[in-house]
Amino acid sequence: MDVFQAIRERRSIRGLSVEQGPVKDDDLAQILEAARLAPSDCNSQPWHFFVIRNRDLVQTLSAKVDRRVDERIAAGDAGEAKKWENYRRFFTHFGSAPVLIAISYQPTTVDGYPVHFSQQVPYNPNLQSIGAAVQNMVLAAQALGYSTCWMTGPVDSCRDELQDLIGTPPGYVLSCFLSVGVPTRNPSPRPRKALAEIVTYID
Repeated sequence: MDVFQAIRERRSIRGLSVEQGPVKDDDLAQILEAARLAPSDCNSQPWHFFVIRNRDLVQTLSAKVDRRVDERIAAGDAGEAKKWENYRRFFTHFGSAPVLIAISYQPTTVDGYPVHFSQQVPYNPNLQSIGAAVQNMVLAAQALGYSTCWMTGPVDSCRDELQDLIGTPPGYVLSCFLSVGVPTRNPSPRPRKALAEIVTYID
């Protein structure tokens, strides 16, 4: 599969299940190699990837996020409760995936960058480097016949607790999850804006 086919056929799939089959070790190594080769700000390579195949840990992480959703529902008004109940399936589905990759990064500054440029959104180059690495993994997985789902919501809901469970080293920040596995379904593509809406040529 060439890269353009992988881009066209990629979907965010939440229906990933151990029962559908494992992710082969050789394929997983290729997915991680794609991440290693991603571009990063000044070649800082700030990332660290935790490949979690331990079923108990994956389900513990999902249960922790599920409890946080319960807490948010209990603490909010009816509108907030409904919103968080809708979030539940988006935040906890990774519990059934055969592989969960937790992506962390070590905040770095680059000589000559003002601190507020190097560490704050929207300027944070560390997060842009992480995005490049995850996209490489997503496309590599697609080319190898797997599906993925890139998630930030679960991590944002209870980052400190998840970091403790995973064992993120001091000084590293957990950024996102990527679930990987064989899909249970192949959904239709979601609508995309036309190029004319999103591109401006300046000649």
